[in-house]
Amino acid sequence: MNDINVLLVTQHVPHYRIPIYNMLNKEVKLTVLHNQIKLDHSACKFNKVYTSLGSIGPFLYFKMNLNKFCQSFDVVIFESSIRFIDRNIITILPWKKYKWIAWGIGQAASYDKRLGDRDLFKSIRMFLQKKSDASILYSSFPLSSYIEKGIDSNAIFIANNTVALDCVAKPNLDKDIILFIGTLYKQKKLMELIEAYRVASERCNLSIPLVIIGEGCERNKLESYVRKFKLQSLITFLGHVEDAHILSKNFSSALACISPGQAGLSVLTSMANSVPFVTREDAITGGEIFNINSDKNKTGVIYKTKGELVDLLCDINTDKSKYIEMGCRARDYYVNFRLPEYMINSIVDAVEYVVRK
Repeated sequence: MNDINVLLVTQHVPHYRIPIYNMLNKEVKLTVLHNQIKLDHSACKFNKVYTSLGSIGPFLYFKMNLNKFCQSFDVVIFESSIRFIDRNIITILPWKKYKWIAWGIGQAASYDKRLGDRDLFKSIRMFLQKKSDASILYSSFPLSSYIEKGIDSNAIFIANNTVALDCVAKPNLDKDIILFIGTLYKQKKLMELIEAYRVASERCNLSIPLVIIGEGCERNKLESYVRKFKLQSLITFLGHVEDAHILSKNFSSALACISPGQAGLSVLTSMANSVPFVTREDAITGGEIFNINSDKNKTGVIYKTKGELVDLLCDINTDKSKYIEMGCRARDYYVNFRLPEYMINSIVDAVEYVVRK
C-alpha cells in the first residue's frame, strides 16, 4: 500500500486531524488538498496543497481544475458534502481513471439539524453515494439506510470518528472539577448546564467547581448570568486553550465532561482521558454519541431533561467514586474500540477495496 498515491480533498485541516493524517501517511502516500490558511506545517508529515475557495450562493468549489489535479493520484478521498459543486460534478463523471471515495457522517447533520432528522436532499445524497466507488462513514448509524437504497454493503466502510491522544494510564483519583470544553455557541446549550449548576448548588450544596474551556459569541451572556447569581467562585471561564499540558491537567482533574447540546469529538477526547461524557439525548452529533453506554456498564450519561441534569450534578457531588470508575470504563472502551489505529485500518481497507475493484 505504500506505493498508492492517495489524495484527500477537504476544506479544513483541524489540529485534531493532523495526527490521523500522519498515521495514514505511513500506510499510503498521502496528499491533502485544503483551504486552511493557518496551518501548523511543522506538525504535518504528509504532503499539502493549498487552494483558494469560491462560492455561488450557498455552494462552494475550489478555484482550480479539480478533476485534472485528481488525475495524478490512484485514489481520491473527498469530504462528502453536497455543498461542493466540483465534487458533485466529479462524482457523476464517467470513466475516471482514479478511484473516488466519499468520507463523512453519511447523512445531513449540523448545528441546526440533528443526525437522523428529515433530510430534503436525501435522494441526492444517495444518488451521489451510489456513483462513488466506496463510502467511509463516521459511524454505523446510516448503514441500514444505505443498504436499503441499494448501495453495496461491501463498498461501505465504518471508520468510527475518533481522536489521537496519549491516554492517561492511571487517572487521577483526586478529581475535583466538572468540565465543559468546546466553542461557546447557543446550540451547545451551555446555559442549561450553568442554570442546572445554580439549582444544584442551592439544592444539594454543590461545591465542585465548573471549569469552562472555550471561546464564542455566548461567553458574555454566560458570564453575566454567573455574576448575577454570584457564582464566580464556582464557575470559571478559561477561554480558548490549545496548550496540551493545560488541557491534560484539566481532564486529569475532571469527574465528568458535560455538554448538553453537542456530542462531538469531545466524547472521544474525554474517554481517552478517563473522563465520562454527559450530554442530552437530542444533542447534535456526527455519530460520536453512540460511543456512550448509559446502561449497566456506564461509560457516560445521556439524560433527557434539565431536572435530570440537576440530579446528576448532585450525584457527582455526593458520589465522586462512581464517576471516577465510570471514567476508567470509558478509557477502557477507547483503548479497546476507538484507538485511531482502528479508524486508519478502515480507511486503508476502503483504499484497498477500490484499488482491487
